[in-house]
Amino acid sequence: FFVAENTITGCFKLYSFELLVFPKPDLPLEIEDLRACDADADGFASFNLISQEGAILADITPPLDPDDFTVTYHNTAMDAMDGTAAIVTPDMYVNQVANTTETIFVRVETDDGTPNTCPSFIEFDIEVVPPPVINPNGVDLNLMVCNDDDDPLGTVVFDLTVLEAEITGGDDLVDVTYYASLADLVSDTPITTPQAYTNVTNPQTIHIVVAPFDLPECSTQGLFDIEVLPLPSPVTPAAVALCDDDLDGDDANGIVEFDLTATVATIAGGETVNISIFDDLTLAEETPFDPANIVTTTGGGGEILYTNTTPGGQTLYARVESTVSIVNGEACFVIVPFDVVVNPLPIVAQDTPFDYTFCEEFDGDDTTGEVNLATLADDAGFLVAPQNT
Repeated sequence: FFVAENTITGCFKLYSFELLVFPKPDLPLEIEDLRACDADADGFASFNLISQEGAILADITPPLDPDDFTVTYHNTAMDAMDGTAAIVTPDMYVNQVANTTETIFVRVETDDGTPNTCPSFIEFDIEVVPPPVINPNGVDLNLMVCNDDDDPLGTVVFDLTVLEAEITGGDDLVDVTYYASLADLVSDTPITTPQAYTNVTNPQTIHIVVAPFDLPECSTQGLFDIEVLPLPSPVTPAAVALCDDDLDGDDANGIVEFDLTATVATIAGGETVNISIFDDLTLAEETPFDPANIVTTTGGGGEILYTNTTPGGQTLYARVESTVSIVNGEACFVIVPFDVVVNPLPIVAQDTPFDYTFCEEFDGDDTTGEVNLATLADDAGFLVAPQNT
């Protein structure tokens, strides 16, 4: 209410009017930025700004309806505040400067049939995203492993994801999808478990698609090979047996020096391989192994020599390494176990000559008889029991 009074006559009249307070549209504090793919690498892309309206009007609650609001998009904050120079085709907006992040300013007004024209404002960025570059550092992506059994087809379980850092260049915002063949790529049938994939041919080409998580259509295709390298094909030798000797001053200690030259040649089986001998399986399987753990020495004529450390003999392990199947600088190898045996010398029952008495034949001649020399030593007890000659 207000009073209008004539200051000369003192006459007055009472009037009334309404004060109307209109709320501004309730908008979020911020919304996510909008990204589009630069498919032709010119730094420009088309953006559908209207796709942001769901996020812009997300806080509008009943009885208000998102249809009761007008949303306009502007290139400057001043245009948005003044409600001027709205972007004419917001569903097909092309960024103004190549390869530059651009801010879009949004003006939201109520359009529910009331005189309410109070605007609210929000902004977001648009960014042109180039397709990912596969293997930006130019490393060798081909994945090779040694065969893990005697399978002639060379099928092995691969972890294809070990190459992911090299494929993406360390970009955590992109996803890598793996395909077993070009046909699978065309039909969009990806490998479901790339961490444990068994190859179907050897070698095999793996196709990949790299794309940002939020822009799967902005992808780049590539490929790399996986290959199972063959193992050596060594021969398992017979045990190497020698008699004990006194070259070390003791002919009963079960310790002798073995010449393993022929045995190593047998193990090689005619292949060009490198062979190292160990007396411990764990040490033989170490990759890389410590050369100090090799137990053989080289004789003056190039012989491969070994003196056993366990009386009577022991099991040795030949690490047979390929000279052509190399993975990350390490040769594919096979372990071949074989035994070295020291046989004891016979132990004589006594040092003095033996006397052996036997009966004469019933032939009328008491000066001759027949002895079975095949069993004489055992019958006479030449050796300490339980030795048999």
